[in-house]
Parts: sequence; C-alpha cells; structure tokens
Amino acid sequence: AAFWQIISGEHGLDGSGNYNGNSDLQLERMNV
Repeated sequence: AAFWQIISGEHGLDGSGNYNGNSDLQLERMNV
C-alpha cells in the first residue's frame, strides 16, 4: 500500500487512483 501511495503521489493521483494533477508533465508521466 505504501508503494502505491508513493507512486500515486508522484504522478498526481489521489488515494483512489484518480488523476488530480494539472500539468502536462504529470499527464505524460502517467503514460510511462
């Protein structure tokens, strides 16, 4: 669980995995 929280935090996701960032960089990183 901690791993997912770290990854989702880095990718602009909330705890449920919903995207809540607002930068193109974050959107691009989500697709990696």
